[in-house]
Amino acid sequence: MQINKELVWNAMQQIQKQQFTMNELFTSIAEEIEQENGNYPKIFRFNDIIQTAVVVTGITIKQLKSKTRLRAVVYVRQVTIYLIQKYTPLTMLRTGQIFNRDHSTVIASMKRVNDAKNGYNEQLKEMLELIESCLLTEKTL
Repeated sequence: MQINKELVWNAMQQIQKQQFTMNELFTSIAEEIEQENGNYPKIFRFNDIIQTAVVVTGITIKQLKSKTRLRAVVYVRQVTIYLIQKYTPLTMLRTGQIFNRDHSTVIASMKRVNDAKNGYNEQLKEMLELIESCLLTEKTL
């Protein structure tokens, strides 16, 4: 799977120039995706979701599966778990096994990301929006 590097690069340039807020930028990207693809549900392979998160954030797969509790790694892990649950038919048990964790970690990750979507953690919300927008803009499944 290849990430649309041009999209990520342009997004980062716009943010650095402070021409858009993160929310405005991701809303614009989501609107473009919807216009191109309609509202069709997408199904992804869990490896593609993990790879997208790795490429976008620079966090390694080894770090994602490790026991580390560094905030940057934990946020990427939580978002990746959330996206796997959203876009694959995998059970919580299987998703947990992928990350060397049990299903309760998956439940906690789902709750934290949902809370972030409701404004309780802007940094986690921005991480979700960035990874998910890159995932959804891919032409290959």
